[in-house]
Amino acid sequence: MLTPLMKPREWEFMKPYLKQDMVMLEYGSGQSTEIFAKLVKTLYSIEHHKRWYEQVQPSLVFHMNVHYIHIPPNDNNFLPYGPSKPEWFKDYIDWPKKQSQMFDVVFIDGRARQYVAESIIDNITSDSLVFLHDYTNGWPEDYPAKKRPRYDRVLEFYDIVDAVHTLALLKKK
Repeated sequence: MLTPLMKPREWEFMKPYLKQDMVMLEYGSGQSTEIFAKLVKTLYSIEHHKRWYEQVQPSLVFHMNVHYIHIPPNDNNFLPYGPSKPEWFKDYIDWPKKQSQMFDVVFIDGRARQYVAESIIDNITSDSLVFLHDYTNGWPEDYPAKKRPRYDRVLEFYDIVDAVHTLALLKKK
């Protein structure tokens, strides 16, 4: 059985929230994209990495409810991993601002996550669910989570509803 590349307990936490009548936005594609496509009405999936986009695309051919969008970095000198500068991914970050579509659920697991979380604010309602993956660095079960400091700005716009391991469920303030 195909599962997203996240901890099993994170997926078990997230899965019940996904409904057949929902419009979903996903930042950062992969195995999750094909799975989400089967669970929601419409899926918009944004990917910055051209070769990864081309690798995932064939798995989505029969999912007519998926809008799979490649948005390349604005600066080819970006760091491939770790914290992102917003200018490296400006078009990627700003994509929602150019859309009138509202989203019931958003999964942020791509680049520039804190900036994406801010960018989607006008495309979600107070009932929308926002899942931010890797919100923490992970921790053993018996220790408190250590939030990544770069995500402090997210709490200006969202309240944390719940979290499991590194996956945080947020709602718009």
